[in-house]
Amino acid sequence: MPLETITEFSPGQEPKLGPRRIYVALHDRKKDEFGEFHWAIVTTTPGGMPTYYHASNTNAADPANGTWSFERRGVGDTWDFRRTRSLLVLYELGTLPRGPGFSKNFAQIDAICRDAPTPSNGRNLTLREDQRFSCQTWALDVVERLFLAGYTTMDAEGVEEFGSEAARAYREELEDAGNSNQNGRFRIVKQKYE
Repeated sequence: MPLETITEFSPGQEPKLGPRRIYVALHDRKKDEFGEFHWAIVTTTPGGMPTYYHASNTNAADPANGTWSFERRGVGDTWDFRRTRSLLVLYELGTLPRGPGFSKNFAQIDAICRDAPTPSNGRNLTLREDQRFSCQTWALDVVERLFLAGYTTMDAEGVEEFGSEAARAYREELEDAGNSNQNGRFRIVKQKYE
């Protein structure tokens, strides 16, 4: 299933996110034992203001010796997608319905993110034999829960494949053009249904 670019942002622009959206954010990072991207979930209000959810490690320099925990940054907190320098792709997974049901749906998604297993909350995430807990395993677990709850149309396996593909392709495109994503360029993508 091909991806389509909804929009692309460059430094100096004031990007806006779509209202009532669910995204997976993929940030570039040096490839290490925990993967080549930092993964997170982003939701937006009816006005397009983001809430950022991710598994964060207390020891960013040496994650294997740190503690993973859940972190939520809402409107007015420290995460500002317009200023992040490592964001490559926001992969749109779905749109929440308009109207009075939005608050209930948003609260359910917030609870799904908060309740997802992390080593620090004592809930165990089922990992494949070759996996370790990471921001990616956490985010994909949340994606699967959102899929099962009917908030997205693609399961975690598809999001992992297409999200990684989109982030790699955009990073390559920037490098080929002599640009680094570290200067505030990012792209919003979604599935193209034919």
